[in-house]
Amino acid sequence: TEHHLVAGIKAVKGVVRAGSISSSALNLAKVLEPFLDIVLSGEANSIITATVLASVEKIVRRGMRRCAEAEARFVAEALRNVVLAAAKCRFDPTDPTSDEAARTGIANVVAACVTCSATASR
Repeated sequence: TEHHLVAGIKAVKGVVRAGSISSSALNLAKVLEPFLDIVLSGEANSIITATVLASVEKIVRRGMRRCAEAEARFVAEALRNVVLAAAKCRFDPTDPTSDEAARTGIANVVAACVTCSATASR
């Protein structure tokens, strides 16, 4: 059977690819949830965690702008969840370089939250 963390990512991927949701109905917190589950799990190694954090950063930097216009409450919830997950990030150490990449990913995600256009009006 498929690991629950992988299944969560695949479910979001399927919904986004199917185009079954409009940007105005998009609950960004729900989209980010499986990514943040991985960040918080401690089950993933630092390489996977760094990759997931890079995806979260892209969603924050690129995706928040569209959602900010549609649903401010979803953006606020998503930003809060991202910052909390970054603060509590856990991963299985792999090697010094990969571990540093994960720590850099944490810093980049927090920076993206602070500087994203959705926070300008908050």
